[in-house]
Amino acid sequence: MSKPYPAARSFQVAEYVESLIRHNVYQPGDKLPSLQEMAELLKVSKSTIREALSRLQARGIITVAHGKGYFVASKPSLAADIFPAKDLGEILFVRILLEVPAAALAARNRTPAQLERMKQLVETMEAAPDDDDGVELDLSIHLTIAEASQNQMLQNVIYSLVPLMKSTMKFSRAIYGTHSALYKRHRDLYLAVEQQDEQLAAQQIAANVGAVVMPWMIFYQQSAVADKGLHPEDYRAARWDTALGSVITQAIMAAILVATAATIGIRNPNAPLNTVQQIAHAFIPYLGNYWGRVVFSLGIIGAGMIAAIVASLAGAWGWGEVTGFKHSLEHHPLEAPWF
Repeated sequence: MSKPYPAARSFQVAEYVESLIRHNVYQPGDKLPSLQEMAELLKVSKSTIREALSRLQARGIITVAHGKGYFVASKPSLAADIFPAKDLGEILFVRILLEVPAAALAARNRTPAQLERMKQLVETMEAAPDDDDGVELDLSIHLTIAEASQNQMLQNVIYSLVPLMKSTMKFSRAIYGTHSALYKRHRDLYLAVEQQDEQLAAQQIAANVGAVVMPWMIFYQQSAVADKGLHPEDYRAARWDTALGSVITQAIMAAILVATAATIGIRNPNAPLNTVQQIAHAFIPYLGNYWGRVVFSLGIIGAGMIAAIVASLAGAWGWGEVTGFKHSLEHHPLEAPWF
């Protein structure tokens, strides 16, 4: 077991002991080593071991007999073993379904000790590198939120997803961008929980989990491939099609940034651009009052339409896949009325 940051050690110890039980090193009814023995073996303090075992005890994995020690109560099960999801979109979607309500509950129910632990983790993350220990910190923040929800069943389900959560976190860190952006999202999440703002906490964790690869776009892309009836021999052309579209959209975005810098950025560099109204007004000196509003409105409408089409189509395709109803754009409306 690698040596994690101090604030995350108890989570890693709990995960390590749980893995020993899951892999039959310790069976139900077996006595675990003493706190002193485990502390010396794992090179952490006894208080860290005690905190880790308390987490496992709360989940019903181990039990404590006063004066005798800790014993294995049951073998933990992993959702990853029962539902082996290999698709990143599926994992992210399930995480959002579970962690959004957990964050809202955490904002309402968190204890001072849990809030302090989350604060320490977030502060440590600011200086943490993007390595495996950084992933442990990231994971520890999310597990602390699960604990702070005070919903034992929700907490157990989220804990069972730990291996899958780690895989998505490692992937997201590889393509996320700057470390400061990752830290800022977790800091904003902590502040929402601290302020006991349930709605904001839910929004922050949804943005945190889905910021890298939005599940809607993944579902849309995969469903579109299936709906077109593409075969493996067609995938190469489909990839080029996607890559070309990505390059074109990035080129358009770059052109917009250059045009904005050449107009607003040079002639009115101090113009506030914090709200939709302020952005619309910034175009007026160059396009006039009427056309400035029209051009900006058309851009917003276009972006909104694209988002609405992607979200609605992805949702309809997914629901049709689950229910078995007809769900293809090739079907006549009378064949698939609900779709």
